[in-house]
Amino acid sequence: MNLASRTILNKAISARAVNILSQCRTYAKKETTKPEEQNNEKHSIISNNEQPKLVENTIGYILSKNARTYPYANAFRSVHQRESEYTNVQLKKNAEALACGFVELGLRIGDRVGIIQNATAEQFIVQLACAKVGAIAAQFTDVKNVKELTRYLDLFRPSMLVLPSKQGKTDYYHMVLEAFPDVVTQQRPEDLMYVQPIKSKRFPFLKQVFFTDRTVEPIPGTYLIQDAHVYGPFGYYESPLRRIALKLTTNNPMAITLESSLDKGKNYVWTQANILNAANVCVQAADIKFGDVVFVTGYQNSAFGIVANYAAFLANATMVYPCEEFEASKVMDHIKTENCSVLFVRAKDIDALLAYPMQVDVSNIRAIITDEDSEAAKVGLQKLFTNAKVHSVHGLDTLGGVAMLDGQVLPGTQIKVTRNLDDRIVHKETYGDVRVRGQAISALHWNDIGLMNADVDEDGWVRTGRMGKVDDKNRLLVQ
Repeated sequence: MNLASRTILNKAISARAVNILSQCRTYAKKETTKPEEQNNEKHSIISNNEQPKLVENTIGYILSKNARTYPYANAFRSVHQRESEYTNVQLKKNAEALACGFVELGLRIGDRVGIIQNATAEQFIVQLACAKVGAIAAQFTDVKNVKELTRYLDLFRPSMLVLPSKQGKTDYYHMVLEAFPDVVTQQRPEDLMYVQPIKSKRFPFLKQVFFTDRTVEPIPGTYLIQDAHVYGPFGYYESPLRRIALKLTTNNPMAITLESSLDKGKNYVWTQANILNAANVCVQAADIKFGDVVFVTGYQNSAFGIVANYAAFLANATMVYPCEEFEASKVMDHIKTENCSVLFVRAKDIDALLAYPMQVDVSNIRAIITDEDSEAAKVGLQKLFTNAKVHSVHGLDTLGGVAMLDGQVLPGTQIKVTRNLDDRIVHKETYGDVRVRGQAISALHWNDIGLMNADVDEDGWVRTGRMGKVDDKNRLLVQ
């Protein structure tokens, strides 16, 4: 065979090889993308390809924007606390003063602040201050004894701890005495006028302990949260918060919440984007706007309560805490007096509201947000609040974020059920591992090692660790 013939033969073989390879790639692409991209009716995948309306600003920017747009509008009110009513300017002033104080005391981006607090003004202001600094507010849920407190401290390793002296029947004042015996005795009398870092051998990471009470006498070595406020004045370029703001993005973690109890379930880590986009879902659904009064009936140590806070905050509405912990009588009594228009209520408290004697006018309620999927509960709420439209958000505790609203998956969000063996998508009515991805979904978790994202694959799918299925009506059922 001469050179010319051999060249022609090689070109033919190469062209055939390229054609075969191209067909193989096309076939492989069809096989791998068919269940997800075509979303056929047989497979357990739910998606909404609409373009989502994302919040691209940080919490600190929105705080400044609200104060600049409507400086003297009512931003926050805690009915059960005296002197706890803030306009947008006052809320910004207090949050930034506490943030500056935290910076002066050594708090840095990524540090944790442990919070034991119900629905109080201090809870929300500490959240805003942490967001301004770039710190993470770790919610300590249902701390009843020293053993639980030390377990939380060992898990989250906070630089600061913020708590009341007493909450309900739990005495945190004496709990601190028992948990930090070396802190109480280390301060010299002449040092008590200064906020000195504590030095605990048991918890070397903990630098400050603050009580939120205004009148309690602090234990030597601990301080009142009001003493941490630094009001300035600061020059524009000298403000530490301005320098920090240049480093912060919406992807910075801002809160840690528990799925259920301390040793059961996951500890979800929420970025500012997660919280704000989840809150924006509620804002769009309930059409929350400036001038509305939004009732957040407790739940500050849960993702639901935090999302409710930032829904009112994002819409520049007035957020109201009618009670420190949920009480149906106080909620119902204040609905008319506070002219409430939007109500956030968790599924576990719906029965208490429905059982309350109907003695007040609730016609001003036009929207209710709940995490309840039961149709019976929704019908009951609709009968009680006749002028209100009931919306249910799904996934906060089970999927780590708001994935569905009123039974429909959110724009830009996808849910699928896969086999653990090979990660292939299963058919409908088949139980498997639930995975989800979207802007309102937390992709980070916290455990004893620290901040983790091992449950996210290379395509951004978050493995929830929950078993579930998609039924024939395209509904997700999670065990």
